[in-house]
Amino acid sequence: MRNTTILLAVVAVLALTGSAWADEISSWKSGTNLASHSWFDTANWTNGMPDKDLIEAHIQNVAADYCEFGNSGSNTVWYARRLIVGTDGVANNGYLTINNTYGTTPRLHAEKAMTVYAGATITHTAGSLRWQNASTMAGTYNFSGGRVGAYHKTDISGQFNCTGSGTFDGDIRRETIKSGGALNVGGDVTVSGSFHIEAGGTIKISGSGAGTATFTVKESAYNYDPGSGSGQYYWAQSGLLHVELDSSGCTQIKVLDEGEGEAEFLTGATLDVDLLGFTPTQNQVFWLLDADTITGKANLSLVNSSNWEIVWDDETNPTDMGVKYVPEPATLALLTLGGLSGLLRRRRR
Repeated sequence: MRNTTILLAVVAVLALTGSAWADEISSWKSGTNLASHSWFDTANWTNGMPDKDLIEAHIQNVAADYCEFGNSGSNTVWYARRLIVGTDGVANNGYLTINNTYGTTPRLHAEKAMTVYAGATITHTAGSLRWQNASTMAGTYNFSGGRVGAYHKTDISGQFNCTGSGTFDGDIRRETIKSGGALNVGGDVTVSGSFHIEAGGTIKISGSGAGTATFTVKESAYNYDPGSGSGQYYWAQSGLLHVELDSSGCTQIKVLDEGEGEAEFLTGATLDVDLLGFTPTQNQVFWLLDADTITGKANLSLVNSSNWEIVWDDETNPTDMGVKYVPEPATLALLTLGGLSGLLRRRRR
């Protein structure tokens, strides 16, 4: 009965506010419980419109709930002061789908913070979502198209999966990959921001994106140095960088800013290397990171990668870091036998 009453109130208000708002509101849908979403609660509206300065958008109350934003066709910005997806301590709870096919506008804009709790899921295939204040991402964000604007410090302790051809814009704020969290980058996605991989956190880059993907690291607006608390650092790593190489390598991390781009490897920094369906030639080098300055190179070590060694363009003042394929004797023997077998077959012909 309560759901029916609120739904009738929504319809009555929409009738007074005109078709533009009606179209916009109707693009939000609930799977089972309309009243659970405070965007639909007219008590949070001013003059028949959702109040961006007061409202908190909660997408969280029952496990089957979801909201879908998309296809309104108008050039409006849908505001919320805070966007909350999921419920603290509740598994498999809260689903948000962003699939606007009209480009970057209209967009969903969290004017302040965004919170995605563990167990919650955002699926973003088109359109735009951005947040302006310090935010937390403990759930799963599957991003395959459109644009994400992380315009403030964001702590990622869940899984942020960037694939397809979208744009992840971290602006100049610090994105921190917390213990247990991961930023997974693949496809021809464009990624930018200032990154700190804490111990137990992971950034994974899969393949070269057919040469069209980019991963650009920017200066932090916080003058953030995890070691001493001073100085400007662009890329700070004490966790894991995991790369999956195709025959062209992988999308190279660029830390370049008029000679001031700095990448620092902190105590505990690790590198893991996997191959995507090919075998490199012996001593083949793949460059992974290009910076104006690299410090702490002695802190970086390989894990689970016995056929590789870390290489630098300069042992004293490096600006590039990569890996060289140096197969172990057993692997090398197999490669040699394979080559001899091919040679013998050609001779028999």
